[in-house]
Amino acid sequence: MKNRTGENLSICIVTSWFPNKHQVIFAPFIFLFAKSLVKFGVKVSLIVPLVGDEEPVTSKDSIMIYRVEGIRKGKFFLFSMMRLVNQIKPNIIHVQAPDFFSSSAIIVAKLKNIPIIATVHRGELISPGKLNRLVRKLAYPRFKKIIAVSEFSKSLAINAGADENKV
Repeated sequence: MKNRTGENLSICIVTSWFPNKHQVIFAPFIFLFAKSLVKFGVKVSLIVPLVGDEEPVTSKDSIMIYRVEGIRKGKFFLFSMMRLVNQIKPNIIHVQAPDFFSSSAIIVAKLKNIPIIATVHRGELISPGKLNRLVRKLAYPRFKKIIAVSEFSKSLAINAGADENKV
């Protein structure tokens, strides 16, 4: 797949749903999705949270995986995301399962003028708590498009604040 200038399309997937040393089979479909994009000639990078003593940068199946620190030890992952997006130079930012971590990519996308889309599943749509509801309310209207994996997920996204015409 080519971008508008004829170069290979570059997509940066941002998600907190990604396998790590403690949850080795967590959300395997996201990596499978990334591998499918690579088969179509898309350059794919992932930005995911750093868990424990994992390597901050790895590569697997032609996919660069960048793990960034969360909010701990006085670090804020938004600056790490910005630095990585500057380095990766994606044509699109794709948020998988928007939550506090991944929805922060909206700020980076807006500052860098990069289109941002999201895929909603179910778990992130029904997560309880005031912070999760606030994230949904603020984030969903700012995605250029939202891909729902089912009609049920679509209805949950709309009820959570997504514009029906964007889902």
